Amino acid sequence: MRVLVCALVALALPATVADAHVTVIPSAARPGETRTLTFRVLNERSDATTVGVDLFVPAGVTAKAADRRGWTKVESGSQVQWKADTPADAISGEQSKDFELDAGPLPKTGRLVFKALQHYSSGEVVRWIQEPSADADRPAPVLQLTASGRPGKSGGGSSATAGWAALAVLAALAAGGAALILRRR
Repeated sequence: MRVLVCALVALALPATVADAHVTVIPSAARPGETRTLTFRVLNERSDATTVGVDLFVPAGVTAKAADRRGWTKVESGSQVQWKADTPADAISGEQSKDFELDAGPLPKTGRLVFKALQHYSSGEVVRWIQEPSADADRPAPVLQLTASGRPGKSGGGSSATAGWAALAVLAALAAGGAALILRRR
């Protein structure tokens, strides 16, 4: 039973980690409205810091990026680049920083996919550009556009894999714990 629980945890964690790097908050909005979108960028490298973030605004979306203290912002067409001014301003450890974008009026479509690049101090560039799906290793952040402004069944922010993976892990842990308790009686 312990082997089964450990195997389920090991299978679920990669989906959670891949889902966590760049997300958009809120995960849903109404078409036609203008919103401030917050892109949360998480650094999960112990050996490098996040020193740059590139965000690609989808075609047909009017957007203006906000300044972030300690970071230089460059807007060029549909791309926004933020670069840390000093190593102390970079995102380190397992910390995150938020980058804001005023967007709108939002188009009448089902969702907007914002592709992002995460630049590390080691020179590595992680590309969060994949179409969000259960199989995506590096899903792009997604803003759902719904009449209510609330997420629909397919989720938002990024792929919904992490939520289901966490639920599966919790269920497996509960089942394993119950089996151990019953076995010892």
